[in-house]
Amino acid sequence: MKIDSDINDLSEFIPEASPEHLDLFFKFFEVLCKFNLTVNLVSPESIKNAGKRHFADSYQGLRLFLDQAPANEIIYDFGSGNGFPGVIAAIMKPESQFVLVERDRRKAEFLRHLSFELGLKNINIHEGNAHQLRDSVVKFGMSRAMAPIPKFLLELRNCTGSGGVVYLFKGEHWTTEFSNIPPQIFDLWEVDLFGSYTLPGDVIERYIIRCVRS
Repeated sequence: MKIDSDINDLSEFIPEASPEHLDLFFKFFEVLCKFNLTVNLVSPESIKNAGKRHFADSYQGLRLFLDQAPANEIIYDFGSGNGFPGVIAAIMKPESQFVLVERDRRKAEFLRHLSFELGLKNINIHEGNAHQLRDSVVKFGMSRAMAPIPKFLLELRNCTGSGGVVYLFKGEHWTTEFSNIPPQIFDLWEVDLFGSYTLPGDVIERYIIRCVRS
């Protein structure tokens, strides 16, 4: 199946990636394209620039915070759906265990199949909502495009333990989401800008927001 995409330029978008990682990213793309024919994982338009928009974006954002995860701590990815950034993170950090949280049955099945095809034994799938997780179980997590910041923090208020930290991938309008956080949320969370990055050929900054449970 030939796909019109920039995926072959991946080594230019993320020159830091090892050949082994690039091979897994290419396999990831193949499985993504196959499943995307029947499951709405990414838009058909974004397949064309998946190399930059999904793979490079996930990789560059993860480089800012993934090494902050404590040793032996399970890392949670919320709203994993299409595998970004959770599967990318599991490839980058094979010594850590990951739980991908996805409520949609078909997307959860995609994640199981993808993990098997890539030989990633450090991934488990939680098919359900974040609020169904055990109280205070999350100490380190992340999410990319799951929900606006206020809704996301409400969803995670019980499953994230005191001192637990969650990193969010956000675009240029993150300050609007921040301004819409109700005052009572700040009794439960500390929210700040952790870092920013740009992608090759782009001038638009992308942001990583850090949310720490009080």
